[in-house]
Amino acid sequence: MNRRTLLWVLCLNLPLPLHGGQEDQALGRLFFTPAQRQALARQPQGQNPIGDSLNLEGSVQGSDGRRSFWLNGRLLHGDTPDISARLVPRHPERLLLRVQGAAAIPVKVGESIDRANGAIRDSINSGSVTVHRAPQP
Repeated sequence: MNRRTLLWVLCLNLPLPLHGGQEDQALGRLFFTPAQRQALARQPQGQNPIGDSLNLEGSVQGSDGRRSFWLNGRLLHGDTPDISARLVPRHPERLLLRVQGAAAIPVKVGESIDRANGAIRDSINSGSVTVHRAPQP
């Protein structure tokens, strides 16, 4: 065997270093392990946004059934001890919003509930939205 062939055989038999932890840290917060994702899901979401008026600003339900909704400017993931929300089966644009054990109220995104009297207001009040169709060629 000549020297060059012997050198190649020796190099191919050397153990290569496996991926270290430093490369994982360089990826930042984009990728998480399943344990890290569970820890993030268990983190407290802060104070509940319960006030005299509740404004439902948005709602999302993932394919796994988990819900997130925006209430009074705060994002809530799923139910909390004080607030729960469920989609209305025949009206998916509505949520049944239950606050502190009170009766559930069907609310659309963009509507506000006055907790004192149960009145529901639309965020555009007495205004209107007009859709103008583009002229057909």
